[in-house]
Amino acid sequence: AKSLFESKSRQKYNLLFQLLLPIVVHFSKAFEYFYRLQLLSFNPRISMSYNNTTSSGAPTGVHSFGTASRAFIWAAFFAIMCISIVGNSLVIWVIVAHTKMRIITNFFLLNLSISDLMVVTLQVVPNVIYTLEQNWKFGLFYCRVSNFMTTFSISLSVFTFMAIAIERYVVIMHPLRPRPKRLAIIASIAFIWAFSMVTAAPPAIFSELQVNEKMFTNCNIAAKVFVAYNYVLMTLQYLVPVIVVGIAYIIIGIRLWTQQPIGEQTQAQEETVKAKRKIVLMMITVVVIFALCWLPYQISFFFSNNSAALFIALYFLAICSTWPNPFIYCKMNNK
Repeated sequence: AKSLFESKSRQKYNLLFQLLLPIVVHFSKAFEYFYRLQLLSFNPRISMSYNNTTSSGAPTGVHSFGTASRAFIWAAFFAIMCISIVGNSLVIWVIVAHTKMRIITNFFLLNLSISDLMVVTLQVVPNVIYTLEQNWKFGLFYCRVSNFMTTFSISLSVFTFMAIAIERYVVIMHPLRPRPKRLAIIASIAFIWAFSMVTAAPPAIFSELQVNEKMFTNCNIAAKVFVAYNYVLMTLQYLVPVIVVGIAYIIIGIRLWTQQPIGEQTQAQEETVKAKRKIVLMMITVVVIFALCWLPYQISFFFSNNSAALFIALYFLAICSTWPNPFIYCKMNNK
C-alpha cells in the first residue's frame, strides 16, 4: 500500500511538473526575446524624426524594400489574411447559425473569432503599406482608427482568454455551483468590449500626423503619453493575463488529471471528464499560440530603433496568431 501511495504521489508530482514546464518555458522565451531585442535596440513604433513624438504604427526609418521583397511580403500576408478570414468566418457562422453550438465556451470563441477578423480586415493592409512606403497615406481619421483597433483587438482577445479561464475554473473546481446563465455570459462579453474600448481610447485621442524631415507623414502618438501608456498596456495585455490564465489552468489541470474518483466511475462520468480535459487543452493551446506570437511585437515598443524589416517580421508573426484557432476548435471540439 505504501509503495502504491508513493507511486501515485510521484505521478502527481510528474504531472504538476509537466503543467508548470510550459509556463516556465513561456517566461524564459519572453526573457530571451526581451534580451535579443535589447541588443538590437529596436522599436518599430518610435519615430526617428525630430518632432518629439512616437509612432504607434509601422516604423518610419529608412529601409528600401526591393520588388521581390515586396512581392514576398504581400504574398505572405495575403495568404494569412485569406486563411484567417475564411476560418474565423466559418467559426462565427457555425456558432450563430446552429442552436446546439450556443454553449458558454463557444460564445467566448465567437468573441475571439470576431477579434481576429477585425485584425486582418482593418489593420493588416494599412500597416503593411505604411511599413513598405514609410509614409502614412490614410489621413488622421484612419490613423486614429488604426491605432485604436490595434490595442482594442489585442485587449479583446486577452480579456476573453481570462474570462474563459475563470469560467472553466468555476465550472471544474466548483461543480455544484449553478452554471452561469446565457445572459450573464453576454453581459460579461459586453463588459470585455467596453473595457477593451477604454483601454484603447488613448491612441484614438492622442494620435496625430507629423511630417518628418524627409517630408514623409508619420502616424504618431504624442511622446508625453507613449512611454507610460506602453507600460500600462504591457501590464494589462500581457503580464496580468499570463498570471491569471496560468494559475487557473495549473489548478484546473491538477484537478482533472490527478484527482481520483470516489467509487466506481460510470462511462458517462468518464466521458464528461475527457470532454473537460479536451476543452482545457484546446484553450491552453490557443493561449500559448497567441502569447508567443504577440510577445516580440509587444516587447519591441520599449526599444529605440526603426528597422522596418524587423518590424514587418514581428508584425507577420503577430498576425499569424489569427489563423490557427479555427482549426484548433474544429480538431478538439466534439460538437
